Amino acid sequence: KRFAALTELLGDLDEDNLGAVLRAFDEIPMRGEHREEYKMLVYAWASFDPEGALKFIDENANSRSINKNELLKPLVASWASNDPEKTLEWINALPENERSDNLMSGLIEGWAVKDPYKAAEYLQENVEAGKNRERLAGEIASHLFKQSPADAARWAEAQSDLAFRGEAFEELAEDWASVNPRELADWLEKHVDEDYSVEAFQDLARGWVSQDPAAATAYFEDLPDGAAKETGIYELAVTWGKDDLAGLGEWLNGLPDSTVTDLGVKAYVSRLANEAPEAA
Repeated sequence: KRFAALTELLGDLDEDNLGAVLRAFDEIPMRGEHREEYKMLVYAWASFDPEGALKFIDENANSRSINKNELLKPLVASWASNDPEKTLEWINALPENERSDNLMSGLIEGWAVKDPYKAAEYLQENVEAGKNRERLAGEIASHLFKQSPADAARWAEAQSDLAFRGEAFEELAEDWASVNPRELADWLEKHVDEDYSVEAFQDLARGWVSQDPAAATAYFEDLPDGAAKETGIYELAVTWGKDDLAGLGEWLNGLPDSTVTDLGVKAYVSRLANEAPEAA
């Protein structure tokens, strides 16, 4: 309730009431247990006065108990949601050792609000493929997904760089699998034979089997043989085995012998080995 009230109050922050708000924040010590309150303050402040918020951070963070970098991310995210070009210009002017992953994450998070398509272009042109770029692509995918899953899907499909398309698919699948795995499954099935969709199928398997093992296993059994089915069944088994090893064993016993289902057996016996080595 306190955070909800603070969010509502800071939504009305402007130049006229900033002084009164800062005086109120004097009663909230700048310590680790209050970092979220200060992040909220900085985010709201930077929406109309990023330079003033920067000066506040420079003068107050680090010397107290909240790390400066922790406050810079929400500042950059807020600034970039209004003026990504100016925010990027400020980041590029920093010494190289101060351009942290935290700042880049804030930039893309805010830029995704302003223009997710331009943010994606920047990522592809300036950040090498890999886990860090994938994580940043997730900021864009999450923003688009909250607005419209269909728009997020079209955005992922439109990426011409296949490596980036794979990152976009994987990050979108993480969000979608937790909300509506059946809808995600229907979309991914159109891309079942593509290398860029394999990790997304893994996310679907993990998310779906946790919610509805019967529906998840039926879906993956019906997929055509290939990487999506193989890795999907393996991830199903790994995740399901954490909660219901007996149920997983019964399902595997009902499957025909194949190199595909062998991957599920591999995950099963690896889990079982900790509990009953002879049975494994």
